[in-house]
Amino acid sequence: TGGEINASPNAPAGDFVLVYVDTPAPLRYERLALRGVPGEDAAILDSWQFPENKKKEACDIVVDNSRDLPWLEGGAKKLLDLLLRLSVARRKQAARLITKSMRG
Repeated sequence: TGGEINASPNAPAGDFVLVYVDTPAPLRYERLALRGVPGEDAAILDSWQFPENKKKEACDIVVDNSRDLPWLEGGAKKLLDLLLRLSVARRKQAARLITKSMRG
């Protein structure tokens, strides 16, 4: 199965879900190098980004991408399952609110 996701205990409550795919910088640079992106360019791209810890804190769900592709696929499946459950729960909540407002 593999894959690891961490969801904030009180999230998400809004109309959207923020997902952060967490890959340690050295591994991210290694993967970019395999795709032909030099380390210098990767560092420049990173320097333009919002700080990692701030992005992570702002997200509702964090997906671990520190291992191999099968591991990430396992995390993606868990993420999709979680998002489906959230969607169903939101629809049920909306239906209850609509029914309640129609009654009173």
